[in-house]
Amino acid sequence: MVFCDAPMSGGIMGAANGTLTFMVGASDQEEFDKASIVLKGMGKNIIHCGDIGTGEIAKIANNLILGI
Repeated sequence: MVFCDAPMSGGIMGAANGTLTFMVGASDQEEFDKASIVLKGMGKNIIHCGDIGTGEIAKIANNLILGI
């Protein structure tokens, strides 16, 4: 079992088209690789942001930039 945070960006259209972007926080590269197998079925861009919790930080930063 792998635990990671993987918030996404891309909205309804990205979900429908399978082109979501996932910002993944995983404790190491091996766990990220395992999670990526599942996420690739839903998204196009899967980015390893660092340790657990950093995916959420990247998502918050993305939302702040888009809101400006």
